[in-house]
Amino acid sequence: MNLEKILSFVFFLSGFSALIYQVVWQRLLTLYYGVGAVSITLIVSVYLAGLGIGSLLGGHLIERVKRKVNFYFLLEFLIGCFGIVSIHFLKYVGERTAGADYRLAFLFMSLFLLLPTTLMGMTLPALTKIFNGIIHDFKKTVSFLYFINTLGAALGAIISSYVLITFGGFDTAVYTAAGINFILAALIFGCRGREPSLSYKKEPAAVKGKPFVRLAFVLIFVTGFFAIGFEMIWFRVIGVLVKESPYAFSSILAVYLLGIALGSRWVNRYLDRHPSVDQKNLLFSLQGLLGCSILVIFLGYYYLTSKTSFYYFTDVSMAFYLHPFVKILNAEMFSSLNNFLNGVFAVFDVFWWPLFFLFLPTFLMGASFPLLSSLALSGDKEGKVIGRVYAANILGCVLGGVVTGFFILPMVGSERAILAYASLILLMGVGIARIGKIKIDLISRVLFVGALIAGSVLLFPGKGELYKLMHKPYAEKEMYIDEGVNGVVATIKNDYQIVTYLNGMSHGGYPGYRFYAIALDGLSQLRAAKDVLIIGYGTGSTTETVLSDRTVKSVALVEINRTLIKSLSRFEVFKNMLTDPRVDLIIDDGRRYLLRTDKKFDLVLIDPLRTTSSYSNNLYSKEFFELVRSHLNPEGVFVVWMDEFNILPLTLSEVFPYVEFRAWNFSAYCMASDQAMVRKDKRFLNILYTLPEGTQKEVKVSLPNRKADQKEFLKIRDFYPINTDFKPSAEYFLNYIIYQ
Repeated sequence: MNLEKILSFVFFLSGFSALIYQVVWQRLLTLYYGVGAVSITLIVSVYLAGLGIGSLLGGHLIERVKRKVNFYFLLEFLIGCFGIVSIHFLKYVGERTAGADYRLAFLFMSLFLLLPTTLMGMTLPALTKIFNGIIHDFKKTVSFLYFINTLGAALGAIISSYVLITFGGFDTAVYTAAGINFILAALIFGCRGREPSLSYKKEPAAVKGKPFVRLAFVLIFVTGFFAIGFEMIWFRVIGVLVKESPYAFSSILAVYLLGIALGSRWVNRYLDRHPSVDQKNLLFSLQGLLGCSILVIFLGYYYLTSKTSFYYFTDVSMAFYLHPFVKILNAEMFSSLNNFLNGVFAVFDVFWWPLFFLFLPTFLMGASFPLLSSLALSGDKEGKVIGRVYAANILGCVLGGVVTGFFILPMVGSERAILAYASLILLMGVGIARIGKIKIDLISRVLFVGALIAGSVLLFPGKGELYKLMHKPYAEKEMYIDEGVNGVVATIKNDYQIVTYLNGMSHGGYPGYRFYAIALDGLSQLRAAKDVLIIGYGTGSTTETVLSDRTVKSVALVEINRTLIKSLSRFEVFKNMLTDPRVDLIIDDGRRYLLRTDKKFDLVLIDPLRTTSSYSNNLYSKEFFELVRSHLNPEGVFVVWMDEFNILPLTLSEVFPYVEFRAWNFSAYCMASDQAMVRKDKRFLNILYTLPEGTQKEVKVSLPNRKADQKEFLKIRDFYPINTDFKPSAEYFLNYIIYQ
């Protein structure tokens, strides 16, 4: 096999392993530093910063070292070495710094991430220099390497979540990635003897004159800003449709990367067929098409969904809580054509929506990067240039993520953010000097682009309208849409209930009679519940019940979603609860809060999110249950709402000596303690009778109809796994469902 093919194969698998690391490391850091918007932004920023530093450093070093193949071998080998020790290193650092202040957390994240991401960032400029020494065509080198590495990354995104994490866990995924790095290092090591045949000739500059070279770097920064900005918007919009499934992130990311990869490949072939094309004009044409495609896609979705039977796709996605909904793969699915079509779409909608919204735009983004890189080249320092290009792009990505997530989306909403960003990109269409052989004067360009933007402003939906459309069955009810840094909250008031949806997922309704019953059961296990911790406000029924108990002196109410509190506070009943002097409202991740406090509680109740939602394992793992246990008083009780009846109770049984299970048909809860639990019936009734009379009657008929104790769960120990921080069996549910 020739050196060109070996290096192509190496860089494909290098992208594959890099995405595995990204998915797993970013997730594991949340165990110790939280899943709130600030924590996630810090993690992503450090990750990207490392890649940017590495690209600059790698571009500088590869121009100086003589044994360039040896240098690339060393990079892959060192990445593999870090991968092998990363799980133990993170656990060591994390356990000693967990729950740290955000400023300190940033330092500890940097301590863990900067070394490996710097090494990863160095690989592109290093291989660009080596590969260009073979084919002597900078545009083709950048285009092909960007294509092959991004294609590997797209596959890595899918395999990491759908296979490695699902069937092996986070640790298995990391060790697999490290193994790939060592295999790649061995392949590169075997190529050392072929380096003398490489010729690092001077590469002719693509564009003469420094002004456009400088402009190219500005455009690289700007395109990075908008690329990550749109990525965040796409994740938010599609996340509502697929309910923040743990498979949504990797599925959306895979399509995003696939579009970029294919766009990069296409532009190389286009330039081969049209060598005399004006590259600057082509670049502005691609950017104009990018802005136009985004506007057309979102306008098309809005009007097709609101006016035609295209709404069918949204309706099916919103109807299911699992994505992909593999439970539908049964005999009933084939009983009719309608059931079959619903079933197929429910299984594949995690890919359909990314393909619909972002494949074409990301294709155009991918075509732009090699062009910009080529236009930025001046002289023979192609490794150094691609390092600077990559660093400028990443700097734009970091700023775009912060500005979009913390300012633009909360302030103006998804609809106006899409309109503003796409319009700004569309302005680059003014730079299109000709279409084919036809020259276009500046005034015509300005008028045409201005008309497109003006038309989009007139037609584009207003703030919240996109999400109201997704919740169309409630369109005639009193509905409020609120957007914040943590996502989208839809609050619907009908004749008998107030219902909330968080990022598309039903999050309870007030009054919630089953939640009254759960809280009553937990409270009545204790003679007095002076200090109570509630993780997850939901729609307030649990909090209301706890506040009805006169023995309660303090309630630490931890809710990660500030937007939910803002949305519900417009109703008097919730405002009264939240302003009760006994309530200490803490906007934070529940796990991070417990890592930061030494306080102990008589009763801990959690109802944070469904077990199949992203990040749910952080609050349903054995290690988290042990953390809760360390914060309970000697006779304290832990109450856990759950929608999974085997893994979670079994996991609790691994931590607590006494566990009791209560269930209805589709939901349940467990109570756990270090002491045997006996319900005080008199206390149960005393608290119940403090509630409104109508609520009392509903609670009595809402009591659970199934019971089990710890002995029952010990019988299934050999048949079901338990949740641990590194083995998220219930969250990554495909293995569990297939096993069932």
